[in-house]
Formats: sequence, C-alpha cells, structure tokens
Amino acid sequence: MVKRHDKEFLEHCHPTRWRSAVRIVGQTIGLSNPRNPVNEVFASGRIKALVEAGKLKGRGDITSMRAFEVKRSGT
Repeated sequence: MVKRHDKEFLEHCHPTRWRSAVRIVGQTIGLSNPRNPVNEVFASGRIKALVEAGKLKGRGDITSMRAFEVKRSGT
C-alpha cells in the first residue's frame, strides 16, 4: 500500500533535469486523491526510499527536502 503513490512521485520527476525534492513533494500532495491524501512526511520518506532503491537519483543533503534534488534514474 505504501508503494501505491510511487508512480506519482516518479511521474513528477524529470528524467534529465534535477528538481527540488520539495517541489516534487508539493506537486504530489497537490494532485493527490482527496480520498487517499498524501502528507509531507509520507511523501518525503517515499522520495528518500526511491533514491535508496535506485529508482531516483539524488544530490544534496537528503535530510533536508529544501536542499535536496532528484531526477529519475535510467533504470
């Protein structure tokens, strides 16, 4: 059930351009289904998990969404 939103996070990440993780979190929250909303803590945790799983590439301070950028990995 946790991974249900991963597709949304991946869709908001660009394959070649780095984007602020806080932007991805905001887009995902803003477009989430009101019946199954996404909150900031959950979203930032999933982004970190996707980086650790190799689905996203990350750079910067992973402990701060404002200082962290992501893009889709090639896999």
